[in-house]
Amino acid sequence: MKDRHALIFWMGGVITESLLEVSTNALEEMGQPGINLLSIPSFSKLSERLFLGKINDLQFFNEITAEMKTDLDIAQILFKVKGKLHPCFRTLNAINLIPPRYQRWLICEFPVSWFEQLNTMYGMTNYFRMDHVLFLSTSGLDQIIPDLFDYLPEKVGDTPEKCLYFDKDPKRVIAAINRTFPAVIYVDPSRLEREFVMRNFIERPQPRHTPPVTLEK
Repeated sequence: MKDRHALIFWMGGVITESLLEVSTNALEEMGQPGINLLSIPSFSKLSERLFLGKINDLQFFNEITAEMKTDLDIAQILFKVKGKLHPCFRTLNAINLIPPRYQRWLICEFPVSWFEQLNTMYGMTNYFRMDHVLFLSTSGLDQIIPDLFDYLPEKVGDTPEKCLYFDKDPKRVIAAINRTFPAVIYVDPSRLEREFVMRNFIERPQPRHTPPVTLEK
């Protein structure tokens, strides 16, 4: 099995909830039960424009609510969405098991201000060095697929075969593989830790030995 130098994690859906998840939760809380944002034709396109810094977060939710034909307060939606974004500490704890010889990189698709709030509240830079957080909004990319996987080797400073990319989105994982960039679909924290063990990034946990119980006569 090839040795890896850089392990790269997409943020939404792996480290935190995805934009779709937090937006849906916030809108349901604001009186839009059962909302299906994926039914909005431009949701995916608007999401990518937000990720790449082509529009800001207020513009994003203004466009979304316009297509929903609702007059919900945009600033209130944004406040609720940002408040619902939390890290998954089980995932972060699994990542923290990786020894220092591996570089950990985070791709942040959210606006920089969202990450700054998360970092203030939860100490994200305890898990990823600030200079190893790649903000798509400042990347200069025109599109995520497939450009991201040509961009990453330059930013990480290593060849694709020395990297491994983790993401919950099958489309991006397939795009990475098609670009000969090794990638793994993220499922959950337990599966992630097993992946680390299988690839010898971390040692296999030793089974606990329970001493025999002696029954008194």
